[in-house]
Amino acid sequence: MHYRRSGLCTVTGRVGKSGKFDVIVPFSELSGTAMVAGQTRERDVSGFNDPLFRFSVNFYGAPALSVQEFESYQQDIIIGPAFRYPPSDSMMRQAGEPR
Repeated sequence: MHYRRSGLCTVTGRVGKSGKFDVIVPFSELSGTAMVAGQTRERDVSGFNDPLFRFSVNFYGAPALSVQEFESYQQDIIIGPAFRYPPSDSMMRQAGEPR
């Protein structure tokens, strides 16, 4: 099995807050051989998987900075939410959703 992914990430600064937006598109390939009823069978499959979208924004700490400001910035506590779509499988199981 081979698995590759491509992604795009952009960092943004709006109203003095920093944030990030990601798009990830995975691609999988799988090939195999098996004996079925005495005959050899082969199967090759490939294709794109479900894309993943993530967005995060920092409400406290890590403000949007210029290159000059960033040189002297000292990181401290950073607080902010992150959202992803689709939600992970573990999040869905915790919410009681069927798989």
